[in-house]
Amino acid sequence: MPNETPGWQYAAQNHDLKIWLDQDTPLYFQRIPAGSFRMGSRGEYGYEEPIHRVEMTRPFYMSTFPVTQAQWRAVVSQYPGSDLKPVPSHFEGDLRPVEQVSWHDVNQWCHLVSGGDLIRFATDAAGNAIKLIQPRLDLPTEAQWEYACRAGTDTEYHTGDGEAAMAAAGWYDENSESQTHDVGWKARNAFGLYDVHGSVDEWCRDAWSEDLYKLRVDGVADPVVSAAAVGKSEDDADRVIRGGSWDSSAWYCRAAFRDWWGPGYRNWYLGFRVCLFFGPAVPSEQTGTGVTSEPVSGDVARRQAAAKSEDSGVDVTEVDLSNASLPERSDGTKF
Repeated sequence: MPNETPGWQYAAQNHDLKIWLDQDTPLYFQRIPAGSFRMGSRGEYGYEEPIHRVEMTRPFYMSTFPVTQAQWRAVVSQYPGSDLKPVPSHFEGDLRPVEQVSWHDVNQWCHLVSGGDLIRFATDAAGNAIKLIQPRLDLPTEAQWEYACRAGTDTEYHTGDGEAAMAAAGWYDENSESQTHDVGWKARNAFGLYDVHGSVDEWCRDAWSEDLYKLRVDGVADPVVSAAAVGKSEDDADRVIRGGSWDSSAWYCRAAFRDWWGPGYRNWYLGFRVCLFFGPAVPSEQTGTGVTSEPVSGDVARRQAAAKSEDSGVDVTEVDLSNASLPERSDGTKF
């Protein structure tokens, strides 16, 4: 990849999982451990209140960066029959985040990746091959997004509070020069994620509910809001966006800030990152309720890389998801 940023170079050596979207384009993931965190804020928007504890009972993998234009194009170019544009973005650049993509566009892109052979095989940072059976690429839930963004912190940004902290964490209206930038220039969080504050707003799986937090019980586990729960169809429900963008003030880039758009909306500041979900490869690691949100190294694949691949001869880990209990995709379908 030309003109790699420091973050991209770091991810190439320190990712927890990698899949290849084509022969030249990797998609890096960091392992997000099970744990718990305080979701929301006090004294800001009413729909960020009350602060409540959320339990994330299972680990998952989240893309190290927002999906880039090269990553988007690598998938779309393999499916010329789709109605997705290979180059939808206003600010063009391979390592810039893709933007001008709707929630529906993003779901179709995830379908193309998950429905083909692109994520049947993966590798860890040590080069161990991992065979994934029935993996599922999807948007994070709103709770997963905030949990991963905070990475064990309880401040406005993972770098602290105030505008100086925001400037260290991401691109916003005071430092972006009114445009996106290549991913990976700003500080990563404790889970190894970049650009979770600013850069581009990121679509989440959940339907929007303004009064959501007021209806939740403290200690809720793995929450997600379906379209049906807000009385809408999958095609019509407004969807949560998180993180703020290059066009946002620092206040709108806080970890707790919530916003929404209609699922067909596109704009220069609206992108996404993805999660890779799979079942209980190691049962003891799937019982993480109550574990604190301190980061742990992504050693799942390395500890499991023992079985031999029958056709390639390389060491692989086989993760069978056929009996896993997984939530539905964002649009209600199942694999």
